[in-house]
Amino acid sequence: MKGQVVKHGPTIGDMYEGLTQDVLDKSLPTNSPLNVTAGFIIDRAGKISEELDCLVVTSAGEKIPYTSKRKYMIDDVVAVIQVKKNLYSTDIKSGYENLLSVMKFECTQPKRTTLLQDAYQSITRRPLPNKKDVPALPFEIQMVYHSLVTELVSPARIILGYNGFKSHARFRQSFLNYLESQANGKPKKGYDPASFPSLIVCGEHSLIKCNGMPFIVPLDKNNCWPFYCSASSNPIELLLQVIWTRLVYDEKLPNFVFNDDVWLESFAQFLSAKYVYQDNETSSWVYEITSASDDDLNHLKEPSLWKPTFIDSMQDIVITRLCAEGEVNLLDPALKIELSKNGYTIDRLVDSLNSEGLAAREGDRLLLLTRGCARAFLPDGRIVAGENIGGQLEKWINRNFKK
Repeated sequence: MKGQVVKHGPTIGDMYEGLTQDVLDKSLPTNSPLNVTAGFIIDRAGKISEELDCLVVTSAGEKIPYTSKRKYMIDDVVAVIQVKKNLYSTDIKSGYENLLSVMKFECTQPKRTTLLQDAYQSITRRPLPNKKDVPALPFEIQMVYHSLVTELVSPARIILGYNGFKSHARFRQSFLNYLESQANGKPKKGYDPASFPSLIVCGEHSLIKCNGMPFIVPLDKNNCWPFYCSASSNPIELLLQVIWTRLVYDEKLPNFVFNDDVWLESFAQFLSAKYVYQDNETSSWVYEITSASDDDLNHLKEPSLWKPTFIDSMQDIVITRLCAEGEVNLLDPALKIELSKNGYTIDRLVDSLNSEGLAAREGDRLLLLTRGCARAFLPDGRIVAGENIGGQLEKWINRNFKK
């Protein structure tokens, strides 16, 4: 693209949009209803968007009379991508605000309840509550729940800049400057975690929302959510993972499109959020910034392949019961005796399994946090447990114990 001599601005923009559509189109299965195109979004309330650069949709849409353009129902839109040849401060502002307009469209079909379960449980390390039980949660957890529900009924929103800031730290600071210019010391609608773009790419650098769709950072011990990170990973791979996750949960793609999972060790924490009541009338999301220099950002840990949790025999007994029965009664006298023999208390057991995202306490019950938990005895006598809904544990065993 850089070798082209075209100088007409709109034509150059069309070239980059066409390139993006071509790359995405080749990443999707052929002979399917999936389509990558420019177009308009509509909903049943009659709202219609401005024309959008790049949409990933699951229907043929509706042709607009006397034009070659089409409009698509919001329920059929998987992702919206704003394409920028260059991404600098003014482009961050325009891209954010254009994508924010997408959230005014109202979906009418329930979506991805399993994705909500996986995202919520991975982030909060709590079992997904019934809707009627949400008001009983700590209010900062309630707001994480509502934020994730909003994400589910909105398309993934991505800003894709092919060129821009060469400095990772300057890119982060430019986005932060934009947020601070909007806040002006007061809460402002449209800047809660759900409203942030799912992904902002600037050349080789990216800002990534860790909302469990698919990237995850759990709440810290104070229920503060490190929801926005940055990385210098392959940006197209990040973009495809965001889109593919939605398609896999919508059963439009098989889950084997993903290779081995990667931990977030290669991500740099950027923004953390917590919902806070400041007085009787005012409540809002409060953000905490994690500063980092270019030197810090250039020395991130290398990505490492997913691995299960190594567990001891007592933990294995409990995990086995959880896998077989779905829950364990923490008041069971026999369990308490067995725990005592192995140097455990109820609290220590719960904490050890919860910290690894395997199980959580709900009242007097211990519940699984995974949908396909499995365990295995290794040739050296160690025991492992972990999520296997997508074959993660099996892949890890095959990779490490081929014989």
